[in-house]
Amino acid sequence: MDRLEELLKENKEFFDNEEPSAMHFEKFEQKLDKRFKRKKKIEWNTVLKIAAITIFVLLVSENIYQRVQKPTKQQTIAAVSPEYKEAEIFYQTSIKENQSLLETYFTQGVTSPKEQEVIKEELKDLEAMYQELLKDLDANPTDERVISAILEYYQMKLDMLNKIVSELKVIKTLNTGKDAKEVI
Repeated sequence: MDRLEELLKENKEFFDNEEPSAMHFEKFEQKLDKRFKRKKKIEWNTVLKIAAITIFVLLVSENIYQRVQKPTKQQTIAAVSPEYKEAEIFYQTSIKENQSLLETYFTQGVTSPKEQEVIKEELKDLEAMYQELLKDLDANPTDERVISAILEYYQMKLDMLNKIVSELKVIKTLNTGKDAKEVI
């Protein structure tokens, strides 16, 4: 074996004078790929870009989901101070009582369906105004003008309901008096 090594070393120039063609290396690599099914190289830049985009899409989706599924609770003037809380409770209780009386008069037929529709439409308009005031309160929770406007809204709605209920009470009394006279 020593003799063979010496021979190769002495004639090294003779063996190293030619290079294989470029196609040889490509064919050799293809044969290796087929035989050993080599995996292609993973480009980490691409993987990181895909991961970043996926995380971004997930965060945006979660944010949208949170907004749709869990609407933020609107603030009321009760959260501002205890005095406002007491006033709000008073107005809301009084308004609910008058709305209950109003519904009772509606079911008893004291008003015509057209009159009922007009009253309900007015109450819807007032409610829309209240929702706008609540949006203003969310934006400016300590603004006295907004708080004052909400208190004025409560007062106006309560006054309007009191007036309607008292007029319906008079109408009911008059209708009941007419019915009693007709019976006699």
